[in-house]
Amino acid sequence: MGRAAEQLAAGRALSGLVADAAVVSYGLLPASPRLSADGYELHLATAHLGHYALVARLLPRLQEWGTRVVHVGSLSHRVPIGRDPWTRLTRPRREPSFLSYARSKVAVTLFALELAERLAAAGSAASSVLAHPGTAVDVLTPERDGIPASQPTELSPVGRAIVRGMHGKDAGAAVLVRAAVDPSAGNGQVWGPGGRWQLAGEPVRLAPPRRRAPEVTDALLKVSEELTGVPLGLSPARRGRR
Repeated sequence: MGRAAEQLAAGRALSGLVADAAVVSYGLLPASPRLSADGYELHLATAHLGHYALVARLLPRLQEWGTRVVHVGSLSHRVPIGRDPWTRLTRPRREPSFLSYARSKVAVTLFALELAERLAAAGSAASSVLAHPGTAVDVLTPERDGIPASQPTELSPVGRAIVRGMHGKDAGAAVLVRAAVDPSAGNGQVWGPGGRWQLAGEPVRLAPPRRRAPEVTDALLKVSEELTGVPLGLSPARRGRR
């Protein structure tokens, strides 16, 4: 991430930066933990630590440019992640991969909202926006170059019933694009599908998700700085603003 940040900082100004990388896993049975090249739990390292390191290293330039950082969240951020969740970064345990994925998206959500508060407190021109694509699935995604369409008719009746309330990955991507380029999108906002339960629909601005205990966010930022060796460089917002 250090080299990537250096190259980006030396390049043209960025009006937007979409932080989107994740290990997507929906396994419900306990599985052995997977580790990143640095030895950290793979889901958290991919979805959060890498993005944190990139944004923190680039932050002076992002503020100079007035860049909008779009963090890609997930509906799975609603999943309970237990007490002291960030110890899993260095001491991962056997658990369902879906829980590991959900925990990584909780981290994305908390970082996006905390960064927005700190940028606002600093009077920064940069902004932090959270967006999630809803339930975007291949089976509802139109054909594109090199990838044939997968039609819902190929599913069982139960499968068709399940995907009826979802949408394709093209529609999910539209939410992220809207969050990145809509002139009305601003710091601290949350964007997602406007349909029932936010599963599908046109991109809309959403109410912010319910915040977890401040200590959870504080612990996340602390371990992120320690493991990446990169301080965020922005003072925390006053507690009364949470």
